Order: sequence, then C-alpha cells, then structure tokens
Amino acid sequence: MDLNEVWWIEAETANKATIPLYLKNLLMMTEFDNLPSLEGLDTQQVEMMESFAQTEMENLIDPENPLTDYYGIYGKYSKNFKILPGHRILLKELRDYCRKLKNVKLLTNKTIERKTLNVNQVERDFGKEEKHILKLLKDYINRLTEKDEYKTIFKASVVNNIKELKAPVTLKEPGKDLCSKFKSIFCSSVIKISKVQGRWYISNYTIHLRDQQLKAKKKLTKIKLKCRKLALKV
Repeated sequence: MDLNEVWWIEAETANKATIPLYLKNLLMMTEFDNLPSLEGLDTQQVEMMESFAQTEMENLIDPENPLTDYYGIYGKYSKNFKILPGHRILLKELRDYCRKLKNVKLLTNKTIERKTLNVNQVERDFGKEEKHILKLLKDYINRLTEKDEYKTIFKASVVNNIKELKAPVTLKEPGKDLCSKFKSIFCSSVIKISKVQGRWYISNYTIHLRDQQLKAKKKLTKIKLKCRKLALKV
C-alpha cells in the first residue's frame, strides 16, 4: 500500500507530530513510502537512506524543485546530509505505527472470521430448532386429524397446507431466549411461540387450533341444521 496524503495526515494525528516534507520525499525516493517497507525499517536501512541521499538523490531531483524539500536544512550541503536525531525517532514512531496498523488489521480479520463462524453456527443451530418446531406443530395437527370427529372439520386441503408451514427462528434479544413467528395454516393470523430454559412452549399454537376447531364445529353444525330443515320441508 503506497502512502497517500490522507494516510500521512492520519499518521501525523496518531503520532501527534508533523512529519517534515524532506522526510516524506526521502521515503518516496528510496521506495520506503509503503507499509511493508516502513514496517521493516531499521537502523541499517536508515543509514542506507542517508547514503543514497548523499551520493545519488540530488541527480534524480527535478532541477525546478528546491533542494530543501529533499534535504531539509542540508539543502546547500547535500553531501553532508543526515537525518536529524529527532526525525530518526520520528521514523521509529512511524515504523511502530505501521506495525500497529498491521496488527489491528490482523485482529480485525480474525474477529470477522470468528463472527462469520459464529453466524454460521447460529444459522445451523436455528435450522435444527426450526426442524424441531415444525415436527412439534405437525405432530399436534396429525394427532387431531386422526380423531374421527375432526376428519370432517379439518379438510384434506387444510392438512396439505402443513407441508407449506415454515417457522423461522430468531433471538428475542442478543443472548436471550429464542422465538419463532409463523403464519397459521388456517388463516392470516401470525402466531408466536418461544423457547424458554431449553423448552419450546407452543400453547399459543394449540389455543389457536382449538379456536379454529370451535369455528369449524359451529359452521358444520349450521350446515347440518340447514340440511335437516330442508329434509323436513321435503
């Protein structure tokens, strides 16, 4: 990663110091203006940078640019160029700053990986929970339809709707109990059930079914009464 102006501003802010122009240009001319190179900067490489500035750099600088932009106070004495003691410390601070950035990036990547793994695990666990809920709900419907009196109430078309039943699982709150909301197979009502202390409570579902039974019974009774009245008239 090459270092742009925004990076330099962030580095100066983090280190609470202004990085002199000649130092930035020296890093650029010696190809140290990138994170990998700055991370590995040591005393020997700093001395190599100084040697390059003393012997070669002046010949590579555009004549229109002032030498002070590249040599600082040694603008008129490039052969004697040295990085000032305080700026040597600043280079070490920059090196350490780059290393911290790398560590933060590695930690961030690991955190993202852990979060991804956790999300995948939760999704797998939720998938198991949904299968368990669907089994509970379907088993309850099947038990009801096995009784003769309900075979006429719960028509085959309603029973077939069980196949379309879905019960997605979510967290009530992070780290809290689970819940599931799903649409009734009889009407547009949305039913909510919860898992508390390791157990799913489906009473809301069973109560809803009983209500549907009563409605169906009343409707069936009206039909039977109407048929009897018609039969008596005949």
